[in-house]
Amino acid sequence: MEQLLVRLGARPEQPVQWLVYAPDNDEVIASGELPGAADLDSLTLRAGQRPVIALVPTSEILLTWVELPPRAGRKVLNAIPFMLEDELASDISQQFFALGPKTGDHQAVAVVARQQLQQWQQWLQTAGLFCDTIMPDVLAVPLVMTAGRC
Repeated sequence: MEQLLVRLGARPEQPVQWLVYAPDNDEVIASGELPGAADLDSLTLRAGQRPVIALVPTSEILLTWVELPPRAGRKVLNAIPFMLEDELASDISQQFFALGPKTGDHQAVAVVARQQLQQWQQWLQTAGLFCDTIMPDVLAVPLVMTAGRC
């Protein structure tokens, strides 16, 4: 199924890149750049019934791993914000924590300011774009393995 990918900036006046992508054919159907977030409504027709994926600047997100105690349960996962508190420049109540994959006793975590996340969501909602996936742009770059190294 075709997808609309939208790469947002950290601020509304930054350019917004977009493309319609068909993963089945690995084909870019259309692409372009908008002057800023205020112009996102011009993509409403392109979105149609396609899923919308928003890519956001990794510079606005902390991607990290947290070492969990062996056989950690759900209560330990709820404690992750407190485990990262010393690494964050602002109060954990002002941050949004998203859990990624778990590998052994290590849990992937993404941390973003709630205000920034809400701003991105507001831009999309105002434009009439339904988006249930927001991810750091660096995670959209394909992983290339060569001679046992990445």
